[in-house]
Amino acid sequence: EAMSLDDHSTRAFYGQNCFHHFPHPERFFTELERTLKIGGGAILIEPFHGPFAAFLYKRLFKSEGFDMHFPSWETPSTGPMNGANQALSY
Repeated sequence: EAMSLDDHSTRAFYGQNCFHHFPHPERFFTELERTLKIGGGAILIEPFHGPFAAFLYKRLFKSEGFDMHFPSWETPSTGPMNGANQALSY
């Protein structure tokens, strides 16, 4: 969320299965906009969402929820890898 990169210094960002762990996603997008070069981009790959996935995620990951009706992107974090919402990208 607070990237130690210069303004408009990065051509591309790639992230896999990380977005739903950010407790403050809007801050991430602000930093992304600040650090990306003009014409740059980002690819964020997140867990698949579907009925079977929702069923599994709720039962397999005790530290990560799956709440499609959570009222905001902000998630309560109690430490690294805790408080994530697997449904965040949906």
